[in-house]
Amino acid sequence: MGAIQDLLDDINAYPSEHVTLTITNFEEPGTHINVGEMCNFKVRVENNGQLDLLNLKLHIRGTEFTSVSADTIFGIPAPVSPSNSEITTARDVPAHSSITFGPFFMRADAATPGGGTADRDLFSVHISTYDASLHHVLRDHGHHATAPEVAYNRHIHPV
Repeated sequence: MGAIQDLLDDINAYPSEHVTLTITNFEEPGTHINVGEMCNFKVRVENNGQLDLLNLKLHIRGTEFTSVSADTIFGIPAPVSPSNSEITTARDVPAHSSITFGPFFMRADAATPGGGTADRDLFSVHISTYDASLHHVLRDHGHHATAPEVAYNRHIHPV
């Protein structure tokens, strides 16, 4: 069972060792964010390892200062989730690739303390769930192999 348990441990540790999450395309209405304003953003998932991540979902969570939403109604951000968190739809992120999720929306619900000088976390994103696949490891790493090799030998007689 040692090898199987090691594989499970590696799969469980895979996101923290081989995946990078980046908030991209953050668009705010002006030079700063005011209470009541809506901003939008995307999240890039970069898979730097050998496993394919299938059905990956992100969990986006607002803070006491913000609410988050993943939906629009006729192009306008939909009401925020009552739980102040969103689970995205599932996407596949193959090995050695990146996928961008979004757009998502953040509404500023309350002013952050500090008189406008201290930045605070407004929302956070982490991986909610995923299925790991060894397809890339087992299928995409085949190559021309000269070993092992077999030859057929017989004597050819002159006529």
